[in-house]
Amino acid sequence: MNMEIEIKAVVKKTESIDKVKKAITNIFPSVILEEREGTLIGKATKMDVFKKMLEIQRIRDTAKSFLQKRAKEKEVSFVLNKEAAYVGKVNFLTVEHPMGGIEVVVRTDDISEFINWLTEKNTQDKK
Repeated sequence: MNMEIEIKAVVKKTESIDKVKKAITNIFPSVILEEREGTLIGKATKMDVFKKMLEIQRIRDTAKSFLQKRAKEKEVSFVLNKEAAYVGKVNFLTVEHPMGGIEVVVRTDDISEFINWLTEKNTQDKK
C-alpha cells in the first residue's frame, strides 16, 4: 500500500532527545528523523510495526473506531503517547498531554482501505 507518513514530536526541556527518538523509532523503525529547533520531524515508509503492536495489544477494534473518527478524504492524523511508545506500546492521546505527544499524519489515496488494512484481523483471529 502506498502511503506517506509524517511524524513530529516537540522535545520538552525536561526530556531527553534520545529517549524521544527511541519512542518514535520503537513504533516507526523506518523513520528518518531530523531535529529542528527542539522538534523532531521525520518521514516513515512503513507501518508494519505499528500494525503488529495493535495486534499484540489487542486494540485493533478500538484503533479502527478511533482512526475512522479522525479520517479525512485522503489522510488521517492522530497523536501517540511518548511514554507508552518509549516502552513499545501504542496509546492514542485523546486530550492534550503536558509532555506533548508524537503527532502522526498518514496520507494515502484510499484512507478507508488503509484503516481496514491496519486493523484487519488475521485468519487465526477469525476462527
